[in-house]
Amino acid sequence: MALPAFWTKNAPLEPFGSFTATDLCQNLPPKVPARGLLLGCGDPRNILNTLSLSDPGARTYDFTCCDQEPAILARSILMLSLILDDQPSSMIWEIHYNMRLDQESSSLLIKQCKKLIRFATDLTSWQNSPYGKVLRMSTSHTLSVVCHLWTRYAQFENHSGPVADQLEKKRKAVAQGLISRPGWNLSASPCAGAFFTYVNPLGSVHYNEYWETGFSTHTLGRKHTPKYLNPTLAFSSTRPQEWPLLPGSDPLMSFHLATAFAGIEGEPTNGACRANTKMEVLAKTVRKEFSDWCTSFSSHARRAPGSIIVRFVVAEALAFCQALHYCASTGSLRSGQFVSLWSAQELVLDPDGYGPMASGSAPTAFNVIDSSDLMNDMGLLNILICASPLLETEPYSALFTEALFSIAGDGTGGTALPSRTLTDPSVTALLFGLTPTSFVTKISTQENVHEIAANLILGAPKGFDYYHERLVWKFVYSGDQGALRDVEDLNQRIVVDPKQLAETLFGIYQNMFQPENPPSRSGVPTQRGLPGMSEAEYARTSMASLARIARDRTSTDWTAAIEHFLDLTIEDKSVCVGHSYYQELLCQLSARGLYTTDIWKHLSTEKVRPTGPFATWTDIPPISCVVLVVPRDRIRPLENADPKIVHTPIMQCEVFDPIFQVHSAFTSIHTVFGTLTVSDSGDASIQEDEAGWSGDSDLLAMFWVPSWELTIHPASRVIQLSLKITLKTRSLMEIFGMGLKLFSAAVTDKKYVHVFRDRPNAPGELARLSALSLPTSDALSAPEVKPVTAELGYDSTKRLHTVLTLKRRWAVRDPIFQRSLLSGSKVKVTQKSPCTLTIWFDSLKKDISFPYPVDNAGVKLHIIRKSFLIEVMVPIAGHSASGGFSHTTPVVYTPSGPVSWNVHYVNLDKMPALNINNPEAYIHALYPHVSLIFSDKENEIRDTFGPQGTTPVPSIELKDSIFSILLTSSGMEGETDRVYGIGDPENGGTNTMIFIMGIRLDLSAHTIVGDAFVLPIDKKGSGHYKRPLVALSKKAYPQSISSPIVIAWKKLLPALVERCRTWEHKSTCEYREAGSIPLSIKAFESPICSCGMGVGTEEFQKTKEWKPFAPYVTRMAISPLFPPSYLESVAGVDKKLAECAPVTPAGAGSSKSKQAECAACRKTAGETKLLVCSRCKKVSYCSQDCQKGDWKRHKAQCNAKI
Repeated sequence: MALPAFWTKNAPLEPFGSFTATDLCQNLPPKVPARGLLLGCGDPRNILNTLSLSDPGARTYDFTCCDQEPAILARSILMLSLILDDQPSSMIWEIHYNMRLDQESSSLLIKQCKKLIRFATDLTSWQNSPYGKVLRMSTSHTLSVVCHLWTRYAQFENHSGPVADQLEKKRKAVAQGLISRPGWNLSASPCAGAFFTYVNPLGSVHYNEYWETGFSTHTLGRKHTPKYLNPTLAFSSTRPQEWPLLPGSDPLMSFHLATAFAGIEGEPTNGACRANTKMEVLAKTVRKEFSDWCTSFSSHARRAPGSIIVRFVVAEALAFCQALHYCASTGSLRSGQFVSLWSAQELVLDPDGYGPMASGSAPTAFNVIDSSDLMNDMGLLNILICASPLLETEPYSALFTEALFSIAGDGTGGTALPSRTLTDPSVTALLFGLTPTSFVTKISTQENVHEIAANLILGAPKGFDYYHERLVWKFVYSGDQGALRDVEDLNQRIVVDPKQLAETLFGIYQNMFQPENPPSRSGVPTQRGLPGMSEAEYARTSMASLARIARDRTSTDWTAAIEHFLDLTIEDKSVCVGHSYYQELLCQLSARGLYTTDIWKHLSTEKVRPTGPFATWTDIPPISCVVLVVPRDRIRPLENADPKIVHTPIMQCEVFDPIFQVHSAFTSIHTVFGTLTVSDSGDASIQEDEAGWSGDSDLLAMFWVPSWELTIHPASRVIQLSLKITLKTRSLMEIFGMGLKLFSAAVTDKKYVHVFRDRPNAPGELARLSALSLPTSDALSAPEVKPVTAELGYDSTKRLHTVLTLKRRWAVRDPIFQRSLLSGSKVKVTQKSPCTLTIWFDSLKKDISFPYPVDNAGVKLHIIRKSFLIEVMVPIAGHSASGGFSHTTPVVYTPSGPVSWNVHYVNLDKMPALNINNPEAYIHALYPHVSLIFSDKENEIRDTFGPQGTTPVPSIELKDSIFSILLTSSGMEGETDRVYGIGDPENGGTNTMIFIMGIRLDLSAHTIVGDAFVLPIDKKGSGHYKRPLVALSKKAYPQSISSPIVIAWKKLLPALVERCRTWEHKSTCEYREAGSIPLSIKAFESPICSCGMGVGTEEFQKTKEWKPFAPYVTRMAISPLFPPSYLESVAGVDKKLAECAPVTPAGAGSSKSKQAECAACRKTAGETKLLVCSRCKKVSYCSQDCQKGDWKRHKAQCNAKI
């Protein structure tokens, strides 16, 4: 397992998810088949929402849903089967969301479970069932465990007896604790987007009633009060005798609530945007959306076979990713991985789906990978390590991650992402090839700032000021048309210096295990450990797996690199207990074939003491598997302890020698309840106790250990199981002592300690681990351009290791180029595109591409004319630097057609339209929403524009133009305008006309879009509509802007058109011939192709004055371009946080700070009076101005110290 062994007893059931439903296909162009992997999938809301946003037949869908909690998938399959059976959506709602059921819905639930059980005897039976063509199982284990739950649901038929009574009693106890909390519950607020203020107190009222009564009182017009306990919410694998539902679960959180308040065109609830909106309106909104989801899924499923396939697998997400990776690499269905922690079942894929002769071939590579919010628990690097090899390399392929960021802890500046990647994002891009699109472009069409504003305005309780950040990760060079032409070379190994690589990996290692180090010595100011979680989510397994990625992705002296890394690790003086895990690190590196020390290679039987565990072995492998049998009574105290005290601690095994003072700890362990059986030949197997936490079987803890640890002084060596000491586990020392030891046994104790070559139930695990690798090559398609060389180093400003420069060498072979070079032609470099530079001499040119955005401003050339060599070294483009993708919206052309890279796709006809004749219904919500298009810094810059101020910035001016169009076209600034002219009065005037059809809600992105048509006025077509254009121009709302802003619009238009197209590009598409997008940025030349001209203009032509333009306009969707909240301060957060941390006189608090100078201007205490930050009491300033100016740098450090 890639994760530490967490004690998960009493982990809650999360049946609804904590985010509103999203569009999984938002990055896929029309017609591209969706191959999706949903990790930690939760319920099917994202699938249902995605299907509801597309027309049946628009594309095919193949989703693989992975969750380690069987109850999640059992409920999901149950829900989808009810939809396939055309059961009423109101009844399906009851069964899926309510804790208590009425007689009718309870009877339907039991009937459906019995029906599913009949088809679940084996995979073949299920495949041939009425559901098997749409709902498929990826493993036989999955079918077995979900069928077991369906059986439990069906056996709950009488709803009476001690089990039901006890569960109902515990449900009421949980509910009482929740509804008695003072204040509002803000969980549903983010679901309304810009209308978040209107949800409360309605959301709080619904939440309290839901938990108090067990059902949504306003959701259905029921005749009878539900009185039966819903068994689908009563059972989970980790809380068999408790009410498992996560406190805080709320059905509203899955849905988009904005339409209840916005005043939607054609809806009877128009003008409902009032704080006193009745609950029935909110309930009707939710009920209608769920009904639409059900109808859409049914419609897609009834089309041609294969239109929609949903696969299910019960497995831990990272283990399943590795199983798919191994299957794709070797064709093997056996993964050598356990299904999940606490399971002894090997993860074996279904041969009918994944085998070489599979009839229904299941994907092992995907263009959509959604990891839900797993990074909060598993760590972002673990997600990238395991999921990135499964991502297809197309420009539209995307990996989605969702995280909870803390306003106070992470702020809304540039430290939030590095605190998750544990290094600079440029290093992440070098290792995985991936980067968040919003990080490099500095813009996002997805909005989450309303969550930050909600926390600030509604007053989130201390410790709960979190906001969601959904990131879209893509292969960074795939957004650059020039780099795509050089993609084969950019996929080659990157040359790095072994010492630099070692130091970079060591920097990650320090940050990965920062909780083990003194806080003052941590490498990056991270905010890790949400309430209820242990501080660390990484094991040494993660570091070893990352090292394998580094080995496969780079060209270097690997032995020198890994040995230097290990030297740095062992010499690190900042580590408190980290050295105890050094042997585990070596063990995991050896398991993956990355490094094995010489002493391990030369173990011989002569060195083994006769009493040791290897006494009868003929040879000793470098590493061996230890199984420690822990009597159940030794962990009962932990099982019976108060869950509020226990939380989810990490378990670890230790090899300890009290005589010779040797201690090694291992957190990469696997635990299961069951019985170990050893045959006469020494082969071992585990019979898992199906009762799990409810049973009485012993606990078996398995882990890999260096064999030498067991060969030296075996008589005094002890194996023990303990809890890892962290801040959260210190409270358990009163129960288990200072060392938190649960159980120990001597190495020579054959009753409790067993040693094997292979882990029981997972033969060949080591061979599979060492076989995993990334498909890379050192062969170049153009040998004259050498591989990319990366210079790595420590950035003292960021306090992180980063990629400093990228370098490529061009060996000039063309005779014409050689003659020009010998003649002394001046060589210069220009930036062609974000990742591509052009080398010029005379009229000759050569494009050189890089795997990451670069900044031509710092380029350096090294020219050896006689040898015909040109070396280009260029710094990377940081998120705050020039160059790169900064404020761009790329559209790249691929063999399958154009792709909008960072502006997500939408289906305008599926979006609810605002009633723009009644702007009072939404003005109070949408005006501030559109204002959030500007970051705090951009607002400061805007204030300086003018004759006496600074020169306008094109990216800000473009946003201003969009801001103006959206406000005036929606009637939020008085009279509604619908036609806009874009142009520079000093350069020919208007050259683009924009017609606004209406304003629609983009519910999945929590924003609005302008439903519009664009008319690029070019010299070729203007003669057809010159006269009506002159008349219309007099009525158009002028957008008189400078030429740089006109150019910015022309660069933006292809993305706005591509994102909403319902038509296909023709074989004569101008993009295909030009090979670049936009076609032109010159005045009176069209930037877009003609393929969509005149398509879908039926409504457009109903406006008489517009009809002459219908054959020449193209539909587009205009969105606000928001600043990424994790990069820049938004909604005044930095200012507000600074105000909350006033300075106080030095020495006034409890601080014992040794700071002798101002952290901003460096004035010493001898020069001026210093004031200490009252929040962390560690940093001093000479004035409030210095403190405010330094806050962006200091805030994360300040919170980390707190």
